[in-house]
This record gives sequence, structure tokens and C-alpha cells, in this order.
Amino acid sequence: MIPRPARVIGVGNLLRGDDAVGILAVRRLRRRHPGRFEVVECEGEMSALFDAWQGAERAVVVDAVRAGVSPGTLHRFDAAATRLPAGIFVGSTHTFGVAEAVELARSLGILPPTLVVVGIEVKRFTLGAPLTPGVEAALDRLVERVAAEAAAPAAAVPHRSRA
Repeated sequence: MIPRPARVIGVGNLLRGDDAVGILAVRRLRRRHPGRFEVVECEGEMSALFDAWQGAERAVVVDAVRAGVSPGTLHRFDAAATRLPAGIFVGSTHTFGVAEAVELARSLGILPPTLVVVGIEVKRFTLGAPLTPGVEAALDRLVERVAAEAAAPAAAVPHRSRA
């Protein structure tokens, strides 16, 4: 049996500066790797994540984070194995963020067996603003990191690391 491709979910708001980066990343991923991954854009309520990863054996979520490091820094979390760090997803415009959606899904028993969250450190969420230079410069690296995560076999995924 041929395994289904990983589902890659970009989260964000295209109108709010760096918050657009998750969606921009999955759009670029779709263009660079047509048909290789299932790609879903999740703009709006985070409860839509439940629908986005439903039925997926392996999902990779891409979102903006604020952990207090340089814009463009990439972060990787094995969300199926451990809780996401408190507070780093709160800088976005989502009222119910990725961390809360993951924990609610965990408590309901509806997380995919493999769920990796790839975050990119951001700086601003100003309405109508472009990506900050550090985030823009890291976008290609983010896309390739997400592609590698989505292509990796489940057993090859390390527990938790930061890059």
C-alpha cells in the first residue's frame, strides 16, 4: 500500500504583516512541489485546524511564532508527543491559536498520529504591512524545511528540536 502524502497546513492572516507567512509558505510549497503534498490554507478560526488535519496520518502545521529571537528563526515542535511551548503563538491575531487548538484536539483524542509544527519567528502583525526583511529572507528556507518534514517517515522525526 502506498502511503498517503503528508498534509501541510499553513496558518495565518494575509492582511496582517508577518502573520501571513504560514499561508505564503504553503502556497510556495504547492508551486515548488506540485502534487507531492496535500496542502491546506487555514485563515481564520483555529477550530478549522480540526477539519484540516482530520483523517491525516501525518500533518505539518506552519505558523508565525514569537519566542523572542531574531525574525526568520525557524522552530520545530513534535506536537503529537509533547505540549507546544506556552505563549509563543499568542502574538498572532488568532483568538484561538495553534497551541490551544492542538491541546484541545489532544484532549479530545483527535490529533493526527504524527503532528509537527514548524514555526517561524516573526516581528509585526500590522494591518497591510509586508513581511519583515528577516521573515522574507527566511521564507525559502522555511518552505524547504516544511517539505523535508512532510516527506520524512514518521519514525525519522526527532522528538523536539529547534533550528
